[in-house]
Amino acid sequence: MAIEKALSGFNKVAGKQIWVIGSDTAVVLHGKVFGQPKNAADAFSMLSQLSGTEHEVLSGVAVVFDGEVFSAMCKTRVQFKAMSQAEIKAYIATEESFGKAGSYAIQGEGAKFISHINGSYSGVMGLPLFELNRLLTEASYYQLA
Repeated sequence: MAIEKALSGFNKVAGKQIWVIGSDTAVVLHGKVFGQPKNAADAFSMLSQLSGTEHEVLSGVAVVFDGEVFSAMCKTRVQFKAMSQAEIKAYIATEESFGKAGSYAIQGEGAKFISHINGSYSGVMGLPLFELNRLLTEASYYQLA
């Protein structure tokens, strides 16, 4: 998806000497992929399943320059504390769940449910900065800037 997003942006802009970045994130629990919730009931279901478990967050990032694609994947393990139904409902009421893979934001109030991570904080946020920097270096961005 990150490559598709970057190529889509690249193909919509006039000229080819441009840089486009695309990224996409998914939460995976026991082989089940959680994208963004469709509504509050979907968010409640996702958060209930994540409660008290360790899951993976996969964030892809892609850079397109002059039609050439550079891409990378970041994997982070995230441990959630056990959450009560009231905690989940209160969190969903903040509306922070919407537009977020797995229905939570590590950079917001969702952080209070995370006991620890093994991997990339920025990857869980949705833009793995270490990998992005590596791709920009590989694509010679810093030599041109």
